[in-house]
Amino acid sequence: MKTEDDWPEPIATLLRDHQMMRGMLKELEYAVGGRRPDEVRKVADRLEGVIAHHAVKEERGLFPFLMDEETAEVASPLYLLMTEHQEIARHVARVRETLERGEWEPTREASEALAEFLLHHFATEEASTFPWIVQRLTEEELRAACRHVEHIARLAEPET
Repeated sequence: MKTEDDWPEPIATLLRDHQMMRGMLKELEYAVGGRRPDEVRKVADRLEGVIAHHAVKEERGLFPFLMDEETAEVASPLYLLMTEHQEIARHVARVRETLERGEWEPTREASEALAEFLLHHFATEEASTFPWIVQRLTEEELRAACRHVEHIARLAEPET
């Protein structure tokens, strides 16, 4: 399996985001398992922010470099990934909703569903989408995409 060091930018940046989110999913699992609502809320808040920032990097930073008649189709890999980004946001919302109602079993189920869906999304991007992007773009286009992703990331940086 390739690591982020094996990929060109901006793919390496996106892979670092994946690694960070994998760690946050473990934190969420631990907090839910320990029935610590304040910790669940805190991790869910952080995870939601990182997910949103990551999606912006992809959708507004990288994907515009890949758009053409073929990728604008509903069945294109980019369209499917954007649809998955929306589904991931719905999973995070379900964790929050069940937590706010104080329902621990549904909160656990919602957090497990979020983890399963997000890890599947990462696997798809890492095994299929990222290699497709690297094949599709020239080195010059990848460099331009990297600069654009960095610019978009700075603009979308969550306030601390």
